[in-house]
Amino acid sequence: MRLPSRALGSPYPMWYRICAYIDAVIGSSHSARRSRIAASVAAISASRSSSRRFAPVGVPRSDVMLQCYPLTMPERRTSRTLAVVTSRFRLGEADRVLTLISPDRGKFKAIAKGVRKPTSRLGGGVEPFAELEVALAAGRTFDVVTQVQPQRVWLGLRGRLLSSAVAWYAAELVERATSEEQPEPELYALLLRAWDLLEAGVPDVLVARWSELALLDAAGHAPELDHCVDCGRAPQEGEALRWDERAGGIHCMNHGEGAPFSSDGLRLLRALRRFAPEQLAALRLPSGPLQEVDRALRAAILNLYGREPKSRTFLDEVSA
Repeated sequence: MRLPSRALGSPYPMWYRICAYIDAVIGSSHSARRSRIAASVAAISASRSSSRRFAPVGVPRSDVMLQCYPLTMPERRTSRTLAVVTSRFRLGEADRVLTLISPDRGKFKAIAKGVRKPTSRLGGGVEPFAELEVALAAGRTFDVVTQVQPQRVWLGLRGRLLSSAVAWYAAELVERATSEEQPEPELYALLLRAWDLLEAGVPDVLVARWSELALLDAAGHAPELDHCVDCGRAPQEGEALRWDERAGGIHCMNHGEGAPFSSDGLRLLRALRRFAPEQLAALRLPSGPLQEVDRALRAAILNLYGREPKSRTFLDEVSA
């Protein structure tokens, strides 16, 4: 509604002039409606003209408004860490959820947004078998990967199927043993050590058995290899033994239960614990003790986790 020029030039307050104009247009029969309009216009005019509604006496109104409405938004929490990708799955049309293990943060999940797009800057950086420096921004559920810079890459693993299967198996073992947001530098170093052995050409089967035994030791479930878990007697050379994964080690034949276990298999297990795998790589290990050690450590891993790692099935298929 536009007021006539004569009403705008009147010396009376604006709300009074508006009411006068409404009275002239509508008529005196609408006095009640006219009174409500007058009260509303007066309240609006008073609130707009009063600066004390927002600021105390002596404080500029602009200062109070800056405190109530800051000019800049709070910064998003960011961090950087070394990490390796141990597993991943697709999310939506172009994203991936990564499971990362870090020496100073433990296991955590992060979203790599748009990583499956051909034009993504993160695409080649979040591949497996690489140690990454990851920049993260805090999200509602998971952190968001904003930048990736590879520090070490195990390229040899990607070209050999059996080595890749063993590397995935070692990664899953370490992932399941690492706690959420709990630093586990020993397990992190164990995984990198296994990848280094595979890259150096150490036999894949030997690296798999070493990884299993080293994981059991690091997780606090080291099997007893020097004495019978029941009577405490040290086994004799050539003595027939039993392997009991529930009891956590070897039995002599007079105590406990378990699958038969030879002294050659026991010797191999002790060698895996005491010597570096590179030293054992030059030896020709018989298949019989290797199979015994495989069955024993497999049962121990199953007893520790309650179910077999998914990557173990793939490793069996590749090794067949």
